[in-house]
Amino acid sequence: MEKYIVSGEFSSSSLEVQGYSLIEVGKGKAKSENFREMSEVSFDPEKLLDALENKGNVYAYKKKGIVKALYIVRWSGNRYSCNECFYAPDIEDEPVKDLMDAQMAFLISHNSLNLSKDERPVFKNAVMPELKVKKGGFNWAMGAAFAALYGVIFSQSLGNMTGYLIGIPMGISMGLCLQNKTYHYDLTEA
Repeated sequence: MEKYIVSGEFSSSSLEVQGYSLIEVGKGKAKSENFREMSEVSFDPEKLLDALENKGNVYAYKKKGIVKALYIVRWSGNRYSCNECFYAPDIEDEPVKDLMDAQMAFLISHNSLNLSKDERPVFKNAVMPELKVKKGGFNWAMGAAFAALYGVIFSQSLGNMTGYLIGIPMGISMGLCLQNKTYHYDLTEA
């Protein structure tokens, strides 16, 4: 099994790379000379622009403002693929690179959840296993906190109890939105 395919159940936060920020690179940044100067990664800006102009994405990992890794995600047919990955020389053989790959493989798999199951994403020339989502129960703490918060806000602007009645459904909505989710790859296909 590839290092970037996480075995077992995991949360999206468990894949965060400590000390690095993950950014999405837009067309303006891809063209920017400053972006190239602040990068320890060698890349062709035309490849970035080509991906962005064809419904793709470009992601970069930065550490202290310096680009240390770059991923070009392309969209073709009904599938995302990320076969162009660039790393700074100082992280090429480090474990942090594997964690970056795992997070990026998860990201394109997650973005592909609502696409055809026949067209699963490709990462480093390998078709990714199907990503399964397991939702936790209603997040009561966040639901109550947002109900109270919205209740106070709306009651101050409306000046009566109607604000609290509006805050309750808002809190219920937030409790549903902020459910804990865990993921796992369906490795039975492999």
